[in-house]
Order: sequence, then C-alpha cells, then structure tokens
Amino acid sequence: MTIPRTGKVRDAGTEEPDSMGSAIAINFQPTGGGKCAITGDFVLTAMEVNPVIKAFRDSGIEVTALHNHMLNDEPRLSSCISAQTTKRKSCLRHPSWHSRA
Repeated sequence: MTIPRTGKVRDAGTEEPDSMGSAIAINFQPTGGGKCAITGDFVLTAMEVNPVIKAFRDSGIEVTALHNHMLNDEPRLSSCISAQTTKRKSCLRHPSWHSRA
C-alpha cells in the first residue's frame, strides 16, 4: 500500500511524483507458519523522525535503516525503514492483505 505525503516534493526544482520515493510504502508478505512480514518505508521530515522511531520501538517494531532518496529535495525528507514479523491473523485485519491472500 502507498500513502502519499501532503504537499509537493521538489528535487532540484522539479516536482517529484510519489513513485520517486516521496510516499510512504507498507508491504505485507506471508512467511508461512501462520505469520507474515510487514515492512515499511516511512518518508519523514526532520521533525517527524525521532517521534516516529520512538513510536516504532515502543511498539516492538524494528527500525532497520534511516536514509535519503534524493539529494536536493524540498522539503528535506528521510526514509525510515521498519520491519516486523507478526501472526497472520493481525495481517488479516488490514484491508490490503485481502488482495494478497
């Protein structure tokens, strides 16, 4: 599933589409044994990074990377990569799972 940020993102003055790394992406994948893997690429401003990482860690979600997709983006954005393995039942509560099951 993809969740676009509000507002436009520009890189070197050119407006960038969500598909170029300025939208949040969340993926669900069955892993067997009644579990699924959930990964996310959360696109954040500098003021959002620490509160989101804290919320992930407080919820038992692993933060695996923090990096940038663009060099001259405005606003300046960072991508926080998260990962979690959970019981499939909790994945089934998510609407995007139904199209993949």
